[in-house]
Amino acid sequence: MQSRCLIVLAVVSLLSLSYFLNAQAVREEASARTALTYARECEKHLGPFPKFRYEDAIEIPITQNGKRVIVTAENIGKNLKSCDKPAAFGAPCQLGNRVGRYQGIKANGSPNPEVVFVTFFRDGGLGVIGHNMKTGATCFLSVQDEFDPKQGLPTPDEPKYNKAWQPPTVVGRDGCVKCHMADPFLHSPWIDQVRDPKNPKEPLVPLIADVDSPYFVIGKEFPTPPGRKPGAIHATIPTHLEGNKCVECHAPQCVPDFFNVKLDELKMSAPFHTMEMETRKQWVKDREAIREYCRSLDIQYFEQESEGE
Repeated sequence: MQSRCLIVLAVVSLLSLSYFLNAQAVREEASARTALTYARECEKHLGPFPKFRYEDAIEIPITQNGKRVIVTAENIGKNLKSCDKPAAFGAPCQLGNRVGRYQGIKANGSPNPEVVFVTFFRDGGLGVIGHNMKTGATCFLSVQDEFDPKQGLPTPDEPKYNKAWQPPTVVGRDGCVKCHMADPFLHSPWIDQVRDPKNPKEPLVPLIADVDSPYFVIGKEFPTPPGRKPGAIHATIPTHLEGNKCVECHAPQCVPDFFNVKLDELKMSAPFHTMEMETRKQWVKDREAIREYCRSLDIQYFEQESEGE
């Protein structure tokens, strides 16, 4: 009888604890900032948001043996087994992804050449990066999973903005800064196939990863990028990397080998600056020093699976 009472008490205690934790989670979620609140904070640094449109974005080509695969209503979103230029992240050969670019605007409606917004349509969703190239202020945005970005995206001044866009707590949990470490924009042969229509010599996604490029992420929901000092807008170069040729021009960027593209095929910050065939001993040594630095940061790119799962 006594043991049964203890079991009942234990069950009641667990239920009470579960109720308390759930209630606490609800309170924390209720107190979290909305997507609109975050957008207004971003607008203080970036100016008014443009109207993001699916049809404005350019399709990223997928080719096999130099021949482009035509995207149709039947195969859009499909991830092919192989392609000539795989994406660096996610599904490497997914059909129908698109990237777009918008120049910023000022409060009075005039162009703001210091601000750029880049849209990335993939996996049926949309991510947006807004960046002020003069100050370094950066915002990461993402639409709600259940929202179809092809159907029209509300701006902060339009109704239902919170229904279409994820709150910053959700976006921040995706770990944007773990990959967007040196600056807001990552580059690979896949993404750089899309050229800027206004200047075809340049990729549509801006190349700005200089060592002196200012960069910081707006929002308390986003941690400081790995390797940077909290509050710093310029890259933090460790003392033991002084004299390293790579970081004379580029901020250190860490991406593990197990992503879809070899490190030196990526046109990111060092050691990923298109030097796969570079064999000079000093470059090889300096690139390996950057890799060792990256390993020392012990960045957890993905949630660790628990044993038995």
